[in-house]
Amino acid sequence: MDGTISLEAQKFVLALAREGNFGRAAKKLHITQPALTRKLGALEKQLGVKLFTRAYHHLELTAAGKLFIPEAQASVQHAQRAFELARQQAQMERGPLRLGYSPYVHSGLVPVLQRWQIQGGSWPRRVKLESGATETIVERVLGGSIHMGLGILPIADEQLWATRVAREQFCLCVPKNHGLAQKASVSAKDLDGEKVFWFPRTVHPAFYDQTMDYIHGQGAEPVLYEVGSGTQAMEIVAHGFGVTLLPRSFTHFARTGIVFKVVTDLFLRIETGFFVRREHRDLLQNEMEGVLSQLRGLQLNVE
Repeated sequence: MDGTISLEAQKFVLALAREGNFGRAAKKLHITQPALTRKLGALEKQLGVKLFTRAYHHLELTAAGKLFIPEAQASVQHAQRAFELARQQAQMERGPLRLGYSPYVHSGLVPVLQRWQIQGGSWPRRVKLESGATETIVERVLGGSIHMGLGILPIADEQLWATRVAREQFCLCVPKNHGLAQKASVSAKDLDGEKVFWFPRTVHPAFYDQTMDYIHGQGAEPVLYEVGSGTQAMEIVAHGFGVTLLPRSFTHFARTGIVFKVVTDLFLRIETGFFVRREHRDLLQNEMEGVLSQLRGLQLNVE
């Protein structure tokens, strides 16, 4: 007996096990029921054992079938994974270098990113930028639709290799006539009871929870309101509706009616990370070295 079982045959058995019925399985597989019956018969003959017992309009796995199914599932998954990796490598080797970034990354990085897109970097192919929430960029890097990403740490997915490229403390933006505007600096404790406008948790749950856990750990219970962007938050604060936590790089934005106060808590900071799929590091080595060299050259990885 030939010990080789085709991937197609394994898919037929998996479909029959899921559906428990020749008619439904055949419909899922886009073949006729008689053709599926013949294929199963040929496979069982090849194996020398029955995989299913046939009842009225219903199929049940035999003991041999129950042993066959998990191995077939693993085989199909490995084949699909091999196809996906080959497809991703082909995408990596042609077209522009696709880099995703979160709008919340250190503002000092953005001019460099835009320059790469307009003028190109020190690479033989052009750069194409995509913007989105960190969670979205992570999903696209994992899915292979973009090569590498810049987002807000922490990034904990084990399939990704990540390194910090920028770090900055927070500042508190308050109305000019607010009581906190008279203080030389503020801390997390000063947020207790304050109306704080901040980005939604869905933008980056891990970072959001990490920051809020620290603030609550300092005994502060701010009243949180969601806001779409830092500039929108500053507009709200300028009208006296509350305060907002912003990265210190926002202090160069001049706006009538607001004051920026230094936040003294060292643990209240925002870090930008660069990340790629671990299995793509060798393939993208030259591009990665070029990107990291230029980003680290900005020296934004300091307090």
